[in-house]
Parts: sequence; C-alpha cells; structure tokens
Amino acid sequence: MKIGKIILVLIMITSQLGCSQKLTLDLINTPSKKYFSKELKQQIETYKDFPDMVKDINDRENMYFNIRIENRNKALKDIDFESKKIIIIIDKLRSSYSGLVEDSFVFTDNDDVYTNIIQSADDEIVRIIKKKNLKLDNVDEDVLKVYQNFNSKDVESLNKDLKKQLDVISTPVFYVTVIKKGKVKYYTIDLETGYKVIER
Repeated sequence: MKIGKIILVLIMITSQLGCSQKLTLDLINTPSKKYFSKELKQQIETYKDFPDMVKDINDRENMYFNIRIENRNKALKDIDFESKKIIIIIDKLRSSYSGLVEDSFVFTDNDDVYTNIIQSADDEIVRIIKKKNLKLDNVDEDVLKVYQNFNSKDVESLNKDLKKQLDVISTPVFYVTVIKKGKVKYYTIDLETGYKVIER
C-alpha cells in the first residue's frame, strides 16, 4: 500500500514538472498583446462610422506596437529567464512638442545595469537599444520611481497610487510587465485611472 502511494506521488510530481509552462518571449508578451488589442478596439470604436480613419488608426497603432515588441524581444533574447529572480519591463509613452515619444526599460535582479530602448530623434519608427548603468547614467525620474515601486521585496508595499510621485504634466502612460518566480503580471499607470497602479 505504501509503495503504491509513493509511486502515485512520484507520477503526480513528474506530470506537474512536465506540464509546467516554460517562460518564453511569447508568454512574456501575451499580456501586452491582449491589453493592446483591448485598447485599440476601444479607440477605433469612436470612429466606427469612418472606415478610412479606422483603417489608418488600426495600421498606425499596430505598426508602433509591433516595433515596441520587436525591440523588446531583441533586448530580452539574451536574458536567461531561469536564472533571474525578477525582470521588470517598463514601457513609457508620453506627449511632446513633436508628438508621442516612447521609451522602454528592462531591469533584472536589482542589477545596476539595465537596457534602455530609445525612440530615435531622427526617425520615429527606429529604436536604439543601449545598455546603461543606474549609477552612471541619468535615468528618467518617473521610470525610476515606477521601477522602485515594483522592485519592492514586499508585494504588500506596492504603492497603488503614484500621482504625487510622478511628473504628470506630459501625461505619461506606463505599461509595466513584471516577471517574478516564472509568473508574468501586467500593470498600467495612466491619467485615465488617476495614475493608480492597475493590474490587467
């Protein structure tokens, strides 16, 4: 009887290990893709009576989103996900005199080195990927505050309202992907929710 129970437990453990989901770029990007689709659907709903506008918005937004994901993937492809305790990806979009500006940041394991994906000043569809150092390079103050908030060791201390901490004049939008213990969580912080941290 005892041997039967031991065999049953071993089979259960083996099947769970065999069925566990491996962390891949596709798995990491899935929450971003789902939320983007939802946002785009809401955006084009306003213009549903104007098919040309819907097509233009759809094409433009998909192009920019695909550029963001493609460059994030380039920055993430060399990371050994299994060896990292935490990976935090922050996509920041903000308005400027020239239009919408986008930057992405990839932080891993409280390391001083991070990856910054910068929109080219010469061509809005070109991104430049740079390795930077928190101690040596100036990092965007708002991004640093968002990073420190999500990098907290205590999940309960996650600040749910960042309005007083951020420079909201340029109405930034933050999309935050947190990979911890093999699980992917996705958050937004924006004007629409009063700069509260919303898990999506």
